[in-house]
Amino acid sequence: MPYFLGIDTSNYTTSCAIYDSDTDMVIHRKKLLPVKKGELGLRQSDAVFHHTVQLPELMRELFDGFDGEISAIGVSDAPMRAEGS
Repeated sequence: MPYFLGIDTSNYTTSCAIYDSDTDMVIHRKKLLPVKKGELGLRQSDAVFHHTVQLPELMRELFDGFDGEISAIGVSDAPMRAEGS
């Protein structure tokens, strides 16, 4: 059964997911960063700090009870390539 791990970090959230290609099911976990109301995300250094704290916790939750084997890992490397992103 092919499983795929996805990881995304942004100025607003830390996210991770496992995709099961046989069943087309996704298990995901995400946590918002502490962005103040009205602000446009966090400074990069602040976001990195929060991601390094949040990602291990989210991965533990995601993999709790998971007994499959991950076939590939995908990560985001930039914001969406869309105007306004």
